[in-house]
Amino acid sequence: MEALLKRLEEHFRRKEWKELEEVSSELLASNPEGKLKALAEGFRSYARARQESEPAKIIPELERAVSAFKGVDELLYSMATTERLLLLSVFDEANRGRHLKALGEFSLNRFMRTQSEGDIRLAIEALERAREHLTGRELAEAELNLTFCYGCCAAVSDNPKREYERVISLCEELEERYQEDKATLARLRMNHATALQSLAQVSGSEAVALLEKAATLSREAADIFSELGAKVEEVRALQSLANIYRDAATLAEEGEGYLERFIKVKKEIAKLFSEAEYTAKAAIEELEAGVARLELAAKRGVRAEIETALKEIAKVSEVFREEGLKEELAHSLAAMGAAYRSLASFSDDATELLGRAVESYGEAIGIFSRSGKQAYLGAAKAALAQVYRDLAALSSDAAHKEKAEKLEREAREILEQSSKNE
Repeated sequence: MEALLKRLEEHFRRKEWKELEEVSSELLASNPEGKLKALAEGFRSYARARQESEPAKIIPELERAVSAFKGVDELLYSMATTERLLLLSVFDEANRGRHLKALGEFSLNRFMRTQSEGDIRLAIEALERAREHLTGRELAEAELNLTFCYGCCAAVSDNPKREYERVISLCEELEERYQEDKATLARLRMNHATALQSLAQVSGSEAVALLEKAATLSREAADIFSELGAKVEEVRALQSLANIYRDAATLAEEGEGYLERFIKVKKEIAKLFSEAEYTAKAAIEELEAGVARLELAAKRGVRAEIETALKEIAKVSEVFREEGLKEELAHSLAAMGAAYRSLASFSDDATELLGRAVESYGEAIGIFSRSGKQAYLGAAKAALAQVYRDLAALSSDAAHKEKAEKLEREAREILEQSSKNE
């Protein structure tokens, strides 16, 4: 059996199609099972396809090869599928646009797994050609995918800025055409906003202005989806909007206003999830809002705002505990630890508050340790070390300093190892 498999590989590599068909048939005669049988059937059909000269005979053999390779060998499945769709796009003139669209979508999906420039370039070429042959909903779908493809291309391009600008230009052109097709218009504005957000990361002083434009487009998309009753897409648009505000809060000189907007949008998303009775998802959004509120309160140095953030985080922490969501619970406990530490710097009862921070971080560390989340574990240990540093500064207890130093060593080792494993 191993000898036959080796011969299969050699004939395929050498493009010896007749010999590949013969060895495949010989292997099938031995009644193989499972993956081996599928490979033999796929190779035999593919070999037969390569020996034919008439498309009417080639395409059915490729279809059989695709069916056999699917779920068995990703590379062979992709190869056979691509060749089949290319042939159909050439010889099935009546459905040329659909075949090109299918090829573009298949190549895009493959790129999402491989990050291969060849896959995304093929997707773009196929979808560009498909535009010449499609109308109506199929054309809209192809053009939406095309805007997404150009954005993906930036990840493998030596000039990502050029690719983002291409997406923006294409979206502006298409938005004019799809004014009456509200669903397509909203999706185009989402892709447009994503391109602007990405462009902002490589645009220096223009970044915040680009993010403002992106925010406007995301809000418009969310409003359209709301009008259409498309709740899932409305939430997706709002999550995009929140991410844009988070980026702006980081990049702007005065980022507090953007952080406030981030909190407001997160609350909006949480409300939508609550209305749909997705309690855990609503709590996750509330946690992100609470953490942002804590960050904002720490910048402003306002005790009342820190207390508000702590209450919000503690509330969702109980939801995670009740729902059995361990990782989310750990994140909320770490956030509570940070809140207690911030609050301690404004209080007379600092030692008690720091003690609560120790408890919260300690429970979070236990959960992260059991779940194997090394990066989070290292970060939590580093944060707990700072709490012990604060305790050491408030007392003459040398044990606090020793605990801080031990935790810092452990955190450093964990984070270094986590970085190596990435």
